[in-house]
Order: sequence, then structure tokens, then C-alpha cells
Amino acid sequence: MNKYYTTTILILFYFSFTNAQIDTLSLSYYPLGTGNYWEYHEHEVELWTPFSWDYYYSIRVYGDSLLSNGKIYKILEKLYLDSTQTRYFLFERIDTTSCNVYRYSTSAPGNEYLLDSLKSQIGDTTKSGRNGDYSSYFPGYVCTGIYSDTVLDKETNSKEFESIFALDCATYSLSIGFGLTYFETVWDFGYLTRELRYAVIDSIEYGTPLYLSNVKKDMHVVSFALYQNYPNPFNPITNILFQLYKSEFIELSIYTIDGKMVENIVKQYLSVGLHEYSWNASNYASGIYIYQIISKSGMLSKKCLLIK
Repeated sequence: MNKYYTTTILILFYFSFTNAQIDTLSLSYYPLGTGNYWEYHEHEVELWTPFSWDYYYSIRVYGDSLLSNGKIYKILEKLYLDSTQTRYFLFERIDTTSCNVYRYSTSAPGNEYLLDSLKSQIGDTTKSGRNGDYSSYFPGYVCTGIYSDTVLDKETNSKEFESIFALDCATYSLSIGFGLTYFETVWDFGYLTRELRYAVIDSIEYGTPLYLSNVKKDMHVVSFALYQNYPNPFNPITNILFQLYKSEFIELSIYTIDGKMVENIVKQYLSVGLHEYSWNASNYASGIYIYQIISKSGMLSKKCLLIK
């Protein structure tokens, strides 16, 4: 047989085999592509009071970030769409072989926990869930249904999950092409729901943007910004995230509250985008510290609290 013909057959076999290992249908239940964007309405009710609360927030996926455990995660910005503009950062990754979604732990940096198992079929249980960093303390979730659904006027399919832990009483739905579309948790004297109201997936818009959102939807807008460290308070490691709108030389330093520099974390030329660095404060006393970034674009600083 011609060696070139044989090589071609082997290459085709290789790609057919590797592609067969990727379950694209399961992966479509959680589209974690860079630039994707979601807006949610969160409604909370406490039955012992006459009040209820409504919150609106967005989730935006930025690029990749290599974290301290040596794994690459997508950076997710959670931004509350109100006058406070409070923002947090989440770090998630998908194992394309197992179709498991993992989130980096902010309470135990270097660790991660299972967020979702996208291959789940009805009756399958996983030690996962959307209970934050404490999900490892709960028995997990069971897939209770797979059904045809309509999300933001688009016909799709959804998987429903229900917590095994009776006192948690949480359910949520993942939908093909959208990810998390609904979440509900009920306790003795109240409940909380989250519902997807608007999304931009692979540059296609679904639904109507929340009327009170004054956040730019341009996925390409970047700015010079320094974000709140996480976790905060911390002991002894915390993570500092900042954003550059142009490549430039920067310095990131830590100061005591009275202005004495204790450590210079970064002093180098960096590219455009989001950057993350960890500060290990094992050798420092408890107290308030200031972390500051300096570049030609300006100077920004924030406070952080070390508690031992």
C-alpha cells in the first residue's frame, strides 16, 4: 500500500477517534466561550417580614487565566447592575473529556470543586452543586429531568437538577446553548430564585437587556482597572486582579496602612488584558494593607484585610 495513502488513513482515523471522544451535546449545556454574557434577575423573600428584594446582575466571560494550581480557567466577572456596580470574579473550567465543570475555590486557593456534571442523565447523582465553596459538605445533586424547553424565545432542551440534601431544597436548570437558566433554593422561612433574562452567546443576542443596566455590552471594551482582592479578609493568601487596556510597564506593590512598602509583587512589562497575582502574607502581621498598581495609565490602589 502507498505510504502516503496509509498516512492519510491514519490521520483521518485519529481525528475521527479524538472527535468521537468529545461529547459536544453535553458541552453545549454550558457555553463558557470568551465574550459570552448573561443577565439574571434574583428575587428573595423572607416570610417573617413583609419585604422582598430584587437584584440584577450580569456574568461576562473574559479570557483564560493560569491559576496557582497549574490549571487554566475562564475568568467570569459577576457585576451587580445597580448604583453600587459591585463586582466579583469567578474562575471556571470545563474538562472536555468528562464534561465536568469546575470552579476555583476562593476560600481554599489552589483547590477547585465540581460545579456541574454535564453528562448527567435522569437518576444520575454527582457530588456537585451550586452551594459555593461549601458544596463538598453536601451529598450533591441528582438529575431529575431532561425535557424540551423554551428559553428567551428559543426552542432548546434543559436538564433539571435537585439537591439530595433535604434541608438545602435547591433546584436548577441548565439549557443547551445557554448554561444556567434557572435556580431556586427554599429554606424554612423564605426562598430565592434566579432567572435568566438576557444573554449574548457567540455574538447572538437572546431576550431583552434589563432596563436598569447601564453597563456597556461591547465585549471588546477594556479599561485600566484594579479589582478587589479575593478572598478578603484572607489568611494568608489572597489574589489580586487588574486589567490593562494597553501593553505597558507596571508595578504592583503592597504597603502598610501608614505607607511603608512591604513587598513588590510585580515589576515588569505586561500585555493587554486581565492579569492575576497571588500575595502570600505568611510573614506579615494581621491588619489592613494597601495594594497599589502604577503605570503610565495612572495609579490605582485598594485596601485588603489580613486576619490571622
